[in-house]
Amino acid sequence: SLLQEMPKDTTEKARRRSLEDLILMEVSRDTGLDQEQVESLQKAFEDEAKRKNKDNSVNATSVGVILKVLGVRVDQQVLEDALDELEHDDEEFDTINFHQFCLVAARFLDEEDEGQVREELRQAFRLYDKDGCGFITTKILMEILSEIDSELTENDLDQIIEEVDEFHTGTLTFEQFQEMMMG
Repeated sequence: SLLQEMPKDTTEKARRRSLEDLILMEVSRDTGLDQEQVESLQKAFEDEAKRKNKDNSVNATSVGVILKVLGVRVDQQVLEDALDELEHDDEEFDTINFHQFCLVAARFLDEEDEGQVREELRQAFRLYDKDGCGFITTKILMEILSEIDSELTENDLDQIIEEVDEFHTGTLTFEQFQEMMMG
């Protein structure tokens, strides 16, 4: 069979990818979010998990940070209620897996309109683009990110800047800013 002829590492990669697809479909089914939304949440979740050196989980306080970075308005009480409703085995519940994260995020994403989010990001961008030049500096972006998440270290900020300012211009256009904020 074709599967037997494939190198073992390719077969393993295909199985892993197939499993990931199944997980994404299950999350989409359980949350009512579309595939694109789930993939955006997955990227943001994985970035935060890597940043916090955690494997497949984030701490409960990171959930709000991730959502804010994605441009989602988060009511703290609603977030706390959603986190409290999650099923968990651990009395000292402080880590959230991807599926749980999506269940919480779905509450906020259902309320958000993508066009509204884009407009809010545009307004925020204009506040920082004081000269109306069509860009903000990476220094200003670092300040914005520090305001969103005070736990970000200098190294975290440098890594984020390195990812978004791929040509090392020291500036970001609105499109780059929006892409970063929306995942």
